[in-house]
Amino acid sequence: MKILKAEGKNVTATAVYDLMQAYMALAAGADYIAPYTNRIGNLGNDPFELMAHLSNRIVEDGYDCKILAASFKGVQQVRDAFNAGSQAITAPVSVLKAIFENPSISKAVTDFNNDWYSVYGEDKGLCDM
Repeated sequence: MKILKAEGKNVTATAVYDLMQAYMALAAGADYIAPYTNRIGNLGNDPFELMAHLSNRIVEDGYDCKILAASFKGVQQVRDAFNAGSQAITAPVSVLKAIFENPSISKAVTDFNNDWYSVYGEDKGLCDM
């Protein structure tokens, strides 16, 4: 990582499973650290505790690094990752779709579309205005 950083490359430390790995990535100058959320949990450890400690260390010591949480199996894991201090995620499309599956949102979009069509017609979009 240090060699890549010396060459001006951005570096992501992936497959981070414990805090010592994360601290080593910070010391090496990683731009992003990617804890593997679901895998950490499957090993019997708390990925959100790791993220919270790492987030605190980044802030307290002024590192220019972000937490990029990865390895998700559900929406609650994504929510917990953000609450623990992750600034970004990478997730399967199925999880991302599930984040936006909400009956209230679907109804609001349908109601908006119906209102729009009743005023402007179905063949008229915002760009046509």
